[in-house]
Amino acid sequence: MTAGTSRPETSASALGRLRADVEGVVEVLAAGRAALPALAMGTDAESLVHVGMDRHGTVVRLDLDPQWRRTLPSDGLAGAVSDALQQAAQVRTGDWAAAIAAAVPSGSSTARHLGSSQQRVRGPQPPMAGPVRVRREGYAPVVTIAPGWAGTADDGAVHEALLAALIPTPPVRPRAPSARPGEVVDLALEARESLLEAATGLPGFMRGPIQDAVERVHDDVAQALTLPLASEGLASGELGAYASRLHECLWLADRPAGLPEASEVWAAAAAGLADGLATARRPSRPILARLRRRAPV
Repeated sequence: MTAGTSRPETSASALGRLRADVEGVVEVLAAGRAALPALAMGTDAESLVHVGMDRHGTVVRLDLDPQWRRTLPSDGLAGAVSDALQQAAQVRTGDWAAAIAAAVPSGSSTARHLGSSQQRVRGPQPPMAGPVRVRREGYAPVVTIAPGWAGTADDGAVHEALLAALIPTPPVRPRAPSARPGEVVDLALEARESLLEAATGLPGFMRGPIQDAVERVHDDVAQALTLPLASEGLASGELGAYASRLHECLWLADRPAGLPEASEVWAAAAAGLADGLATARRPSRPILARLRRRAPV
């Protein structure tokens, strides 16, 4: 072999690197999981709204001060809830990310894309199913309340509608029977952008290790999907399984404090892809020969 050339990537080396990088990421994610607070509380500037999240990122507490109508303008409740929700999310995600940063060996994070990820282009928002909607803009949760509704509804109805909107129901995502490599590449890229975006609100020393891990594993996955094994994964359904996990990751990443759970599902998806492609096999030659003999002339 002449100087300046290198051997082409092999399936074994690509999948081995993917598996090794995923195992490293899973190890540090475990440190983050252990650091998640039992209850992360947030409040608005006037201390009129209090939001509490449990270890799973689910809103389990919502308190409205009885005097909120006297203190806030008619359209101010949505902003106050947004502020309280964002603070709770920051407490929860910050504890998680700080533990991850502490678990990463010094100097191992290159943080190649700090602050450089572009916000995903989101489709048009569906019409509001109720008087309250919660969505994520960038990394910040935003609460929207139908104009005039909170001013006429009683406190019990306001509290019930807010709590219902803050606890979203996961969409039913049936396992995709198959997904083509090109489609999976696009979906993996969307998941990458979503995770990078969700981490942008963290301080740099926390953000760096998380974004670097996302980039490293994404590069490994992209390389694996260019291998001949990807077509075997299409035939065996492994790409469909991976696509379904990425859809779950995207839904979790869009929750106000879903970065920890989204990262864990994303890492598990990559590990499953590596294992699935490693065991995928083309049909044996004798089977292909029998199929050819049976084919109509």
